[in-house]
Amino acid sequence: RARLDELGCAVVGVTGSVGKTSAKELCALALGGRDAAATPGNLNTWTGIPISVLGLTPPVGVFVAEMAMSAPGEIRDLCSFARPRTGVLLNVGLAHVELLGSLAAIADAKAELLESLPADGVAVCNADDPEVRRVAARSPAPVTWFGIDAPADYRAVDVVDGGLEGVRCRLVGPDGSAPLRLRVPGLHTVRNACAAAAVAGRHGVGIAEAAERLAAFEAPPQRGVVRRGAEGAVIVDDSYNASPASVAAALAVLAGSGAARRLAVLGDMLELGDHAADAHAEAGRQAARAATALIAVGEHAALMVEAAVAAGMPADCARLAGDVDEAARLARAQCDPGTVVLVKASHGVALERVVERLLR
Repeated sequence: RARLDELGCAVVGVTGSVGKTSAKELCALALGGRDAAATPGNLNTWTGIPISVLGLTPPVGVFVAEMAMSAPGEIRDLCSFARPRTGVLLNVGLAHVELLGSLAAIADAKAELLESLPADGVAVCNADDPEVRRVAARSPAPVTWFGIDAPADYRAVDVVDGGLEGVRCRLVGPDGSAPLRLRVPGLHTVRNACAAAAVAGRHGVGIAEAAERLAAFEAPPQRGVVRRGAEGAVIVDDSYNASPASVAAALAVLAGSGAARRLAVLGDMLELGDHAADAHAEAGRQAARAATALIAVGEHAALMVEAAVAAGMPADCARLAGDVDEAARLARAQCDPGTVVLVKASHGVALERVVERLLR
């Protein structure tokens, strides 16, 4: 707290069940002309944020802090020393539901960021998310809405999906509109860009400047990075983490790739508790719609494979891998110039090892 006082910077807190790191980077990018800094990597906890603050070098006009939690009270504690004046609530999903018990409890824990804002701050909230809408009124600060589908202060319209080449849209804000081309695929990236534009607007950045800066965004490591790999295949490395919402978003990117052969390499989504069986079966059904082939690994892999086959994927295209090394061998055998491979699982599954094998 003392170091932030020395720097005299405004603090932006960013939380949500998925997309925090990318959204944090987008916010810092949109604020680039305001001496912006951000928590590096995934330093988003009660140890990581202070380490980040102590490493800041002036001048810092705005500090964007990614805030994670796995229990009630943790975000409130982060806010007690970071003291954000702007709080971004991206979404509420089932990540950590094993630890918190329900979607509503997750929303309540995330809403601690909004509750901690001063009355003259601003809450930046996702208009497309029903749980975010439910808790937004808890903010003492006025709410600025962002989104794609619902009416919002900052919106993306005329969205054109360019597959793995990215997305084009028109970014609309209170001060007008501007074209935006993102080189990172997925509607979830567009929605996070809307949040970043809202944060930038709070700090005097117009919609045209924000769109120009956001166009330079590149996916953080292991979070949807598109690379050329073995035998000319395209690898979508989304191996850092996974939850039901993020798996659905990643599979939508795979489906939109336009490739004739689309391979999903999926591992377990952890910390889902009683929701685990249903969530993994649904991931299998989504894979059947998005991919032409599936390799699943982990405790719940059989559920994904069975659900994919039941949803119409040919049985010989849905493979169960005994471990990560076997998943890598099976995936590499399917690589060729006409194939796109998505790799996604919770961090504890270590599917980054599959990516490493596919990039050699």
